[in-house]
Amino acid sequence: MSGNRFSAFDFPIFSVADYFYIPWYEKMLKCASMSLESLKRDPEGDTSNLKILARSVIPPPVWSTGRHMRNALLDLQLILEARGQFPFIKDITIDNQTFRIVVTGTELRRRLFNLGNEQQHQRHILAVIQSKSIYMDIGADIGLHALPMSLKAHHVYAIEPDPDICSVLRQNLAINNRKNTTVLPIALWNHNEPVDLQTNGLAGNAPIVTLPGKQDIYSFQKRISVAGVRLDTLIQDGLVEQPDVIKIDVEGAELQVLDGMGTSIRPSHIFIEIHGLPFSNNPERVHDTLTHEMGYHLEYAWKRGGETLCHYLFDST
Repeated sequence: MSGNRFSAFDFPIFSVADYFYIPWYEKMLKCASMSLESLKRDPEGDTSNLKILARSVIPPPVWSTGRHMRNALLDLQLILEARGQFPFIKDITIDNQTFRIVVTGTELRRRLFNLGNEQQHQRHILAVIQSKSIYMDIGADIGLHALPMSLKAHHVYAIEPDPDICSVLRQNLAINNRKNTTVLPIALWNHNEPVDLQTNGLAGNAPIVTLPGKQDIYSFQKRISVAGVRLDTLIQDGLVEQPDVIKIDVEGAELQVLDGMGTSIRPSHIFIEIHGLPFSNNPERVHDTLTHEMGYHLEYAWKRGGETLCHYLFDST
């Protein structure tokens, strides 16, 4: 199977003749059967690759209609389940690491459905975390990465600029009694200056820092000014420790965060979600910066929709 792209040809259930001549609905039944078998083997498993496979065999109009119907049914299910009882607490387990999340509304409950298909990425991060590790979660959101990592790492820095999301992040840390996690309500940037954040809070898409030419990607409810700080400044000023492992999910501002690391900040592992157009001005430049300028090599790349989730390892030789 290829490292960063998935198609019907990556899976043994289809021959070339099957792919072109079997009706799409029969191929979909094979995908569904494969998904069920996978979940039987590992109920907590990541089936996102099978979703990509299914999308490659279903005609676009059928996929779009089905996706909207599924979302509508899921919304109805969530409303019926909650019955106005928000907020409530949900237990989540990833690789035997169990933590609790405060669910404040239907949109947040939807985001927890299948954990955004990021279990594979989370497991890779957990695998490199050690008891002495300093882990930094840049774009921490409500803590779906920071919380399981805090159960293994020595200390966690959770960086989240949106004040509403940051409030729920702090609640999640409190109900899990995580004393080894520091929350920083800032945006990591390539200059020490205020930045413009477009956000819907907990009600929609993840917030984004406004990049040149990227003012109207989504119809955000509000724009706020937040502190932008370089990572090397935080470390030089003694506000955070030097991290061993970093996760970056900043909705297109990857280059600015990497630039803010300067020439001295080189964690052993960087797990980064590289966003494509229209979010990023130059997504290809992110890989070139990490490999050609910062001394990293790519361990894996996993394509998920318009993003690529990657693990880069620092080459210390």
